[in-house]
Amino acid sequence: MKTQIKIAIAVFVSSFYSYAQEGIEVPFNTVIGIPSGTYVKDIDNKLLPYVGTWEGEWDGKKFTLVIEKRFKEINMSESGYYYYEDRLVGKYKITTLSNNVVIANNLNEQNYNLMKIRNSGSGKNNALWMLYLDKDLCSVTASFVLRGNPATNQLEYRGFLQDEYWNSQGCQFAGLEDIYNLIPIPKVNLVLTR
Repeated sequence: MKTQIKIAIAVFVSSFYSYAQEGIEVPFNTVIGIPSGTYVKDIDNKLLPYVGTWEGEWDGKKFTLVIEKRFKEINMSESGYYYYEDRLVGKYKITTLSNNVVIANNLNEQNYNLMKIRNSGSGKNNALWMLYLDKDLCSVTASFVLRGNPATNQLEYRGFLQDEYWNSQGCQFAGLEDIYNLIPIPKVNLVLTR
């Protein structure tokens, strides 16, 4: 009987603790020392001006980037640590300028887990760090920065970096160089206009 009471008390205390953690909200860009279950919320709507359709051109191609704001998306690690956050996701379409042939298009993707572009932080001068993760290309990652004042309807797309991470297990490609050549998004600096 005492064991059952101890178990009941332990379950009650742990569920109370979990519930208490779920109620914590911290401002966007708070990343250090947040307890599991915290909601990193865009309280000041810093992400909202980036939402919309942005277009730019390079090397005879048109890049259409559609940025959406997602609310309270869960991020969970294998250890069980998790938090929620408001974040931006990007969908894109790339066409040739000469005859409008579609090179890549994921504008219809609705599944958050399959979206290849997500914001990963922000910095000075209205800079947003964006992560490109392509599970179709052995989970290769790259990053770029969107910077500028969205109120002017222009953003700089710049600083494309090829990360060293990829999942080689079961990958049909010989190496990172082969994969990076298949990443469809621009690898050059350009101006995007809304």
